[in-house]
Amino acid sequence: MLAQKTDIQNIPFPDNCFDAVIANYMLYHVPDITKGLSEVKRILKPGGKFYSATNGTGGMQKYISEALKKINPQSNAYTEVLAFNLQNGKDILSGYFKDIMRVDYEDSLAVTDTRDLIDWIKSSIAAAEIPVNDLNSLYDYFENIRQKEGAVNIPKETGLFISKNSV
Repeated sequence: MLAQKTDIQNIPFPDNCFDAVIANYMLYHVPDITKGLSEVKRILKPGGKFYSATNGTGGMQKYISEALKKINPQSNAYTEVLAFNLQNGKDILSGYFKDIMRVDYEDSLAVTDTRDLIDWIKSSIAAAEIPVNDLNSLYDYFENIRQKEGAVNIPKETGLFISKNSV
């Protein structure tokens, strides 16, 4: 079994040589998804499978965005839509594969320390758009939830596409 990281847009292997290829939460980062998926299709054997895990447009990002909107209705932080996600992934993959199955993974994140949540938010790229006063208010908002419910329960939206290469 070969496990190797490589640039999906330029895979250094011959045609039809792999039974499976895995893209784990990374297709939304690929600058040229068309080239990347063409490369995956090229190196997969007929009947080979392409496993692509990704996030959806709901979940943690949407939850934090909605919380920020309650504090500052003009906030646009955490509103960026991933280029490849659970909602559009099947359509994107259908240009390369005919047999595509979506498997959702239902989960949530129970945050019991509000400071940890705020520190994570501050460490993200999207936080650059959030004024300090809004972050302080966001702490108060989440801390109120944590005190009432014992944790801030953040939904996660994640899943996997299993695409089979045509024979």
